[in-house]
Amino acid sequence: MLVSSKLQQIETYIDAVLFLHQEGVISTDQARELHGFGLLPGRDKEKLVGVPFIIVEYEFKIGRDNSNFVECAIVTTHNAKYLMRDSSKGIYVQLRNLYDERVAAEHPYPTLGYPVRKGLSFQDYDYVASDGVSTKSRTYYLS
Repeated sequence: MLVSSKLQQIETYIDAVLFLHQEGVISTDQARELHGFGLLPGRDKEKLVGVPFIIVEYEFKIGRDNSNFVECAIVTTHNAKYLMRDSSKGIYVQLRNLYDERVAAEHPYPTLGYPVRKGLSFQDYDYVASDGVSTKSRTYYLS
């Protein structure tokens, strides 16, 4: 049974989310979503081109197909909150390099707080699949 003193300390919605997360009732992903960080579909990354934002936290993950990706909790200068995911040679590689640099420098919080002052930029290119079919593709970068 939960200690009533813990429950009495809950004053806001965010307090409740944090309490449930700390007690292991909800996952980190669920806590982020409940905080208002909805998943930004990949096709909507275009919304962040040229829009300054801050990466509050990022985390490296492994997808269902064993591919690597990074998930970022971000807040824009327009106060929009998103969970942005990337597995490309762009954002993923940039954040992997940043993480490695911060760890080497013994940064106390290597995955927290990274301002992206110019938002996203992108580069279009032709992707040729193993079957020879060519399609247009886009890689996003932190600017």
